[in-house]
Amino acid sequence: MDSTSKVKTGIRVIPPVLFGAALVIAVLANWIVPVQMFPDFLRFWFGSIVIFASLVIIVPSIVAFKRAKTPFDVRRPASALVSDGPFRYSRNPGYVALISLCIGIAMIVDNVFMLVTVVIATVYLQRFVVLAEERHMEAQFGEEYLEYKRKVRRWL
Repeated sequence: MDSTSKVKTGIRVIPPVLFGAALVIAVLANWIVPVQMFPDFLRFWFGSIVIFASLVIIVPSIVAFKRAKTPFDVRRPASALVSDGPFRYSRNPGYVALISLCIGIAMIVDNVFMLVTVVIATVYLQRFVVLAEERHMEAQFGEEYLEYKRKVRRWL
């Protein structure tokens, strides 16, 4: 398939920007109405573990995309179907890692509003990014993607 026949994704929002905006809104909300969520001795350890887990997921996800020579940017059409590494277990390990990273940050900085805004960003991500990506992948790779979709869960 040459580059002129590639189906556009139709996605305009980059997920890290979406979640970054969610975190900024949460910081402002917490500045206005500070709410403590976790005891100090727990929040650092649990938050660090969740952040570490996100890195364990995202690094091999990016490596798998680079190895397949396909863009990691969701706005660009995929040139290959990546189904190895973390993609054997989840169709969206990068998003799982991004959501986990935000939850870990929320725990460490003790910001309950971040949990709320991350949930809202995740709902937006599912509706306007993940579903659009799936339509793109079906159009781009047809039966090969549908088979992958049958075998691998969307999230976990």
